[in-house]
Amino acid sequence: DSNDFGTADTVIQFENTSAPQTIIFQNPKIGSHMKIVALSEVNGGPWSSAAEFDLKACYNTSRIETKDFEYLSAYPIPTIGPLKVSLPSIGSYQYAIYSIDGKYLKSSSSKDNTDYLELDLSNYEDGVYVIEVLSNNNRKYLIKSIKN
Repeated sequence: DSNDFGTADTVIQFENTSAPQTIIFQNPKIGSHMKIVALSEVNGGPWSSAAEFDLKACYNTSRIETKDFEYLSAYPIPTIGPLKVSLPSIGSYQYAIYSIDGKYLKSSSSKDNTDYLELDLSNYEDGVYVIEVLSNNNRKYLIKSIKN
């Protein structure tokens, strides 16, 4: 419920660093909204800030597994349209493009063993997109890109 988030599931204290930090929720929930509340600031000021949040989630009744996902390099990010993704030697592959809210937009496949996947996001609205690449041996790769 976007108006009533209930009680906090997890309370953490971040380190004073610009390095990525991870929160593992004690009791993960299925939903479409999440609220993060800053209770204090590193220097005691009346404000707080954060540069970027990247939410990774999956539903698995036994335990969360992310070992089957690997990340690929893509450039330029942000892009005005053209996006070049470096591929490892994966042989043939399939890919799908999703909006950041998980809406499926497009998919395609290739039987070629190439070093790069070239995409054009020009026809999409400005925003954040996730590209999922599936290799012929079922290894999944994720790319997050910003189109503006």
